[in-house]
Amino acid sequence: MYVDSNYIYTIAAVSGGVIYSFDKVTGAYNSTVVTGDGAVSGYGWGNASMLSFGGGKWWLGAEGSSSGGNIYYSTGGLWTKAFGTVPTIGGDHLDGMEYVNGAIWTADMTSKFLQKYSLTGTLLGQWEYTGGVNYLEGMGFGALGHFWAGDGSKMFELGGGNVQESLNTVPEPATMLLFGIGLLGVAGLSRKKHS
Repeated sequence: MYVDSNYIYTIAAVSGGVIYSFDKVTGAYNSTVVTGDGAVSGYGWGNASMLSFGGGKWWLGAEGSSSGGNIYYSTGGLWTKAFGTVPTIGGDHLDGMEYVNGAIWTADMTSKFLQKYSLTGTLLGQWEYTGGVNYLEGMGFGALGHFWAGDGSKMFELGGGNVQESLNTVPEPATMLLFGIGLLGVAGLSRKKHS
């Protein structure tokens, strides 16, 4: 689902990626926004289960079952596969997808991770949610610049220090220098105490 100031856009998983617009004022479904082509496919769980818009294109995430998922884009006609087999951390299938600031962000069930990809599928970063939720099942991006995710029963805001980049820590030279100075200080105090 994607929402703008006038419409709510929905996608039917069994329709090959057809997007319908729902007028928030009249309540009527309008003609299709993206016609789809039947080529959108996942790996068993869902053919077209996530929708976003950005960079002048519609973005669709097709959930998979054991190999990740596929990301597609469209400017209003047929879907084109942007990249596939999105690597996953824990749940082995794509459960959330959003276009934000020129990148595709994904979430995976049972993993507590968000991943950021270039529009061609290069992994740009990985962040772990450090709050009390056990897994992320679906996600969105809000007006305040934070992600929202669900765990199947609750919604969580992912921001304000709750999302931390998952990096291998490498000691910086300044950190090593401070550590060394601290050791010299301890050694000096020990020497002074014994003299």
